[in-house]
Amino acid sequence: MECIQVAPGEPNAANALILSEGVIYPVAHRATARKLEQHGVRLRAVDVSEVMKAEGAVTCCSLIFHAEE
Repeated sequence: MECIQVAPGEPNAANALILSEGVIYPVAHRATARKLEQHGVRLRAVDVSEVMKAEGAVTCCSLIFHAEE
């Protein structure tokens, strides 16, 4: 996996939730989102602006379940 640097001015932009069908990613980090998309990362943008006001992010607000097959 390639390491992609976050954009300057977006120090919290590395907080993302990787899933098999894409990456859940905050809409607030537009410059880093563009960089990720340019590298072929499929983003599912979500508005977590209210959560970010309390220093939260997509990973700390997620419940992950593994489906039984």
